[in-house]
Amino acid sequence: MLSKNKVTAEEVGKIMKEVYEIIGIENFVYVTTINKKGVEVSDS
Repeated sequence: MLSKNKVTAEEVGKIMKEVYEIIGIENFVYVTTINKKGVEVSDS
């Protein structure tokens, strides 16, 4: 999260969603932590 806690992140997401809906942009909001491990390459 770019916010200090989950509650703040969810509130920011809610407000962002409302703004995008007002201006007619389809959007999806996900609140999650930032991956601290980084990218992994796997053999497929």
